[in-house]
Amino acid sequence: MMKLRKVSQNIIKYVSLCIVLCCSLFFVACKKGKDPADSNKVASISLSEELITREFYKNDFVDFSRYDITINYTKSASVVLKMNDINVKIDNFSTENVGTHKATISYGGTNVFFYYAILDVELVGINYNGSPITIYSQEDFDFSKVNLDLVYSNGSHRNISMNMVSISGLSKTCSTSVRNLTASYMGFNTNVGYIVTNRKIEETKMYKFEDKSGLFDSSLKYVMKSGESFIFYQNTDGEVGLQTNMTAASFNTYECSKFADRELKTFVLTLVNDTIICIEKAL
Repeated sequence: MMKLRKVSQNIIKYVSLCIVLCCSLFFVACKKGKDPADSNKVASISLSEELITREFYKNDFVDFSRYDITINYTKSASVVLKMNDINVKIDNFSTENVGTHKATISYGGTNVFFYYAILDVELVGINYNGSPITIYSQEDFDFSKVNLDLVYSNGSHRNISMNMVSISGLSKTCSTSVRNLTASYMGFNTNVGYIVTNRKIEETKMYKFEDKSGLFDSSLKYVMKSGESFIFYQNTDGEVGLQTNMTAASFNTYECSKFADRELKTFVLTLVNDTIICIEKAL
């Protein structure tokens, strides 16, 4: 009887030990699966020196696309983003009040702050000091290449591209005479002279398009060079899929760039037997 009782106790101890061991293993496995340290997290955010040392004028419009921030991860490589990225949050930044202020930048659950100064200097005028611009009727004009002169109360000047201002009074009707459009910014206006003309078509032949880079839509099957532009077509009936402005040195090979996957990709267009082949250029 005593021997049977002892065997029973040993069995109970063995079963209990197995239960404890299984529970421990289960707990460790669950903890490992949920441990935040095992995930790739944002460790820190680094700001550009240009932003940290920058002084702004009162009521300035700040173009955050000019400033970079670096996202440092716990496991993967760092990534550089523009401050106007949709996932970047900026709090407590304003140019309304003169003085030194503290702003916060947030990304991926991590924050960083910086101090910035607003000077008691205000915009008093805006001017266009260049020659009349030439606009081609069949193309969209890139106003980012045209600068306006901002004049401030302390006598200083700054440039701003026309794609950052409101534009009115533009007509795409061809005319040899100079007309004026109105550029407006922060309540100030200036006239910008312009001429509208048709761009001479240097090459009207439509070529087959073969994309080996994967940077273009697969529906684009043909391409034509028009002046310094490449127009990509979906079919021979003239359905336009994409138009880009690219400067070409010769008609046989072109090195161009376009944004893809949030990066500036460089590629080469080569004419081979009436087919234009696109190959991404290795950096």
